[in-house]
Amino acid sequence: MTAIFAEQALLPEGWQSNVRIAFEDGRISKVEAGAIAQAGDERHAIVLPGMPN
Repeated sequence: MTAIFAEQALLPEGWQSNVRIAFEDGRISKVEAGAIAQAGDERHAIVLPGMPN
């Protein structure tokens, strides 16, 4: 599983801290606020949702 860890992320419920976004088969499989970064996570300070094509 691949994951991104963000210090801050804008989620539907507002800004959240320590957010881990996990991916399986190229799709988001889990979003955890208040998470702990794991070895191998790609780390970012801020994550915002993007516009889909």
